[in-house]
Amino acid sequence: MKYKIYIILIVFLTLTSCDQFLEEQPYDFLSEANFPETAEDGRIALNGVYDIFGNNSIRGYAYVLNNCADNDFSSYGAKLTSSYGLYQNFNRTSADGYPKSLWIDLYSAINSCNFVIDVTESKGFTGGDQLIAEAKALRAFFYIELTNTFGDAPLKVHNTTGLNELDKSRTSVDEIRQQCIEDLNYAETTMEKYPSTYAVYSKGGLLTLGAVKMIKAHLYMYMSGWRRSWDGQMIAGDESYWTEVRDLCQEIIDMGVYELEPDYTNIFKDLYLDIYNKESIWEIDFSMPENGSNLPNALTAPKYGAGHAGGFGNLRSTIDFYDSFDTLDVRRNWTVGTGKFTGYVFTEKSQVRRPYVNKFRKVEGNGDHASKTPYNTPIYRFSDVYLMLAEALNEINNGPTQEAYDAINMVRYRARPDDHKADGLVLADLQGLDYDSFKTAIIDERAHELAFEGFRRMDIIRWGIFMDRIKMVNDEFYRMNKESNVREYHMLFPIPLEELNQNPEWDQNNGW
Repeated sequence: MKYKIYIILIVFLTLTSCDQFLEEQPYDFLSEANFPETAEDGRIALNGVYDIFGNNSIRGYAYVLNNCADNDFSSYGAKLTSSYGLYQNFNRTSADGYPKSLWIDLYSAINSCNFVIDVTESKGFTGGDQLIAEAKALRAFFYIELTNTFGDAPLKVHNTTGLNELDKSRTSVDEIRQQCIEDLNYAETTMEKYPSTYAVYSKGGLLTLGAVKMIKAHLYMYMSGWRRSWDGQMIAGDESYWTEVRDLCQEIIDMGVYELEPDYTNIFKDLYLDIYNKESIWEIDFSMPENGSNLPNALTAPKYGAGHAGGFGNLRSTIDFYDSFDTLDVRRNWTVGTGKFTGYVFTEKSQVRRPYVNKFRKVEGNGDHASKTPYNTPIYRFSDVYLMLAEALNEINNGPTQEAYDAINMVRYRARPDDHKADGLVLADLQGLDYDSFKTAIIDERAHELAFEGFRRMDIIRWGIFMDRIKMVNDEFYRMNKESNVREYHMLFPIPLEELNQNPEWDQNNGW
């Protein structure tokens, strides 16, 4: 069932550390005095935090066209002179609108979490620990997004109730990540006390115990790999964190509530049809007509002929990525489509192959929606758990163990066509690999399994191959030149220009 989204107050969307405050407009700040009064009110406030995921920059159109573009297999299909085209082609400046809107929305979400935590702690609601657990886990998720994107940033863990309470200093990534671990530990421990509520595979888009463990596992995975600092240094991660990744992935598996969906295509059909299958660990819930998703509209190919079942096809695949799949891999033609698009499927290939993102297509029989759809946005899937486990075991043991082979081969087995499930002639089980060749297999498998789901940018950064991979992009059709425009400083977004103007003690991220 769809959970109802509540818009609490417009101030929820303006509580940031940015220029809105610094212009000293007469905002009404949320406080204990005006809201909430009961645990039910607290739940309404928390649902307002979930609503922020629908903002354009968090998991909407702009997120897809910007965050999901910084990888080695995407391209832009519209005008390169447009704002999105310039951004995807690495022609960026600190004055661009997207970094500003993302910064604002992330701090809006963080401060909304702080409000729920502070008020619930002070009023002692029955069941308030559950509200606090969810709010802290959400806050950690948003801070992880913030540091992955901007690097050092102000750390706020209490509700901002006035202009005089704003601390404008930037906090190190390491310190923010430690706060995230503390928040996630609290959330995990609390949710384990309520297994009937949280140890389930779905709560209709709300956080579960499995989702919290997954946020934490991803954080440790990032902490084990490379990152770029604000001053331009490449900083190696702490490889000991791979044991945390391994343990968390195994805990998620041992919960026994998740399964790989046997048919890969059903994962994405179910997202459109609002069916929560057991592969989905966390997805953002959208409903029609007032809270529709524009994910298919941004990605799906334009329809050949009249009607609204198609999209703009603005984020596209490169031909090289399409060709990197085994020709019989069931994920290939579901992830990338070529030829003429009828609105729901692709027909025979046209003379010039135009590879569109096909993964989030609209599903026939569920309406002919135009710009907004009921498509839920995936955050974490169970197949990612197996791929993370396989990678962790390879890193810990300096080579793959049998358990690592079993994990990655389960994902590959699902991608075989039915008539080759048993014989293994397509996507044969991996075996006999050393550390380097198994890591290469992981790099390829994560691309094929999780393409366009928002992971690739951070994957190629943490592996230390961001520049090498972007420079390999061959965009023969869409005339982009990412490979010649990309620079190392593109691993971080610029701090918004308005922030720098209002905080002269800050240094811009190196290179911008």
